[in-house]
Amino acid sequence: PFAFAAKSPPLLMSEPCNTHLCGTDCRLDEWGGWGKCSADCGGGVQMRNREILIPAANGGDPCPATVESRPCNTHSCERKCALGEWQQWRACTSACGGGVSWRRRPIAREGTTCPENLSSERLQQQACNTQNCPTTIRCNSLLDVIFIVDGSGTVREPGFDAQKAFLRNVTARMQCGSQARVGILVMSKVVSIVQPLTGDCDKVTATVTAAPYPGAVGKTSGGKELGRALTAAREMLSSSRQHAESVVVVLTDALPGRRGYEDVDPEVQQTKRVARLVFGLLPSSDDAMDKAQHWASFPATANLFSVDSLGLLQTQVNPLLSKLCPVLVAA
Repeated sequence: PFAFAAKSPPLLMSEPCNTHLCGTDCRLDEWGGWGKCSADCGGGVQMRNREILIPAANGGDPCPATVESRPCNTHSCERKCALGEWQQWRACTSACGGGVSWRRRPIAREGTTCPENLSSERLQQQACNTQNCPTTIRCNSLLDVIFIVDGSGTVREPGFDAQKAFLRNVTARMQCGSQARVGILVMSKVVSIVQPLTGDCDKVTATVTAAPYPGAVGKTSGGKELGRALTAAREMLSSSRQHAESVVVVLTDALPGRRGYEDVDPEVQQTKRVARLVFGLLPSSDDAMDKAQHWASFPATANLFSVDSLGLLQTQVNPLLSKLCPVLVAA
């Protein structure tokens, strides 16, 4: 009876939906450790990162930052200077008449700022041997001494003769031969070796007495003569004895100005590396005194003397001997 009946409509129908690909959210690993700071002091940067395990896809949540930084070592770069222990006191610079003894404190570890070499934190000085010297003294020390005599036009012949008399008096009070040896240079337009190093002080006296005044006109040329004289003095001292103290004594009434400073300063420094450098200033300017204090071996008070007139030069015989000679005897 139902052969010709209509079919019932479908009870369930479907159609496709959400056909787009599913989104994948980013997935990250844990943070790694902090890297090395980019600076040891003064402020640097540390970095760390993390790896992407699953990258974002199809509209998934994107990856957050994979690199992170932070400041580090923000402390000042200033490094504290460390000083060592005080060294032993040096021998007195004068055997009598008042000298100076000193000691230094070296730098154990360099810092951003360290005290200067001559500051009270690194140098101590004290007076010593303040007793008066005998009226007549004789040097009995092992010395090799070069005297540089000024023969320039500004000294003139009376000044040259006063220096010669001074040298005769000094060498006459030195125990020559096995103890002291003396050499003489004359500094003028030409630097002349008047007497090579010798232990025969009688010969030195005779040579000095016979030395003629060079008669140079005007001033020396900007320190070149002094530089050449110091070079010659070092060459003369190349034959100095192993255990003898090498000394260079410069007698002059002038030192080079600013223009000649650069010429002579290297020669001064080289001389001070191999010998004790002493300056005896004839009547001269305050500028010469300032330079002599800078150029004389340390301490300058023991390696520098001056006179206001040529007639007073002979008064410096005993003071010079007391400074040069650790061993003095009454003559």
